Amino acid sequence: MLRTHTKGMHMMIRQYSTVSSWIDVSDVPGFPEEVRESTKLVSSELVFGTFRKVFDSFPEERFCIAMLNTQRQVTGFATITVGSLDASIVHPREVFAPAIAQRSHSIIAMHNHPSGNSTPSIEDRRITKRLVACGILLGIEVLDHMVFGYDSYYSFRSSEPMLMMNPDVNLNLLLS
Repeated sequence: MLRTHTKGMHMMIRQYSTVSSWIDVSDVPGFPEEVRESTKLVSSELVFGTFRKVFDSFPEERFCIAMLNTQRQVTGFATITVGSLDASIVHPREVFAPAIAQRSHSIIAMHNHPSGNSTPSIEDRRITKRLVACGILLGIEVLDHMVFGYDSYYSFRSSEPMLMMNPDVNLNLLLS
């Protein structure tokens, strides 16, 4: 389950104090070397196959993004938050910061459920709506938000395409 940003303690990965550290993914456990700019992420199956090993190494919930160029090739990968066994606090400001700094064309948001169940929560849907709306305003398309389980995944793009393609930017949604 993801939690949207609220007052209180949460752990942020601050590895991205410079743009170059966003691009350098060599320290990410399980990150496949061949992905760097050779693979076009054109389907949720390909995204799951590419990043599955990365998320298998995490015992707690993590929210990450893959940053892509106009050809849908990975130009960077960033861990946005590290949560607990069943929750992670996510705010659009932190999600888009590395993508803006790197001048990404689009992002794919991903997080794991350490329980192994890839079924999205209500909060997962809520943050997906906020990210899509913010991406529209920023000009950085959110291509998908994927939830990774042990041997399964949930793709909002594949399963709930209307949620991902809603062109109506509701400012109340962004402010909530």
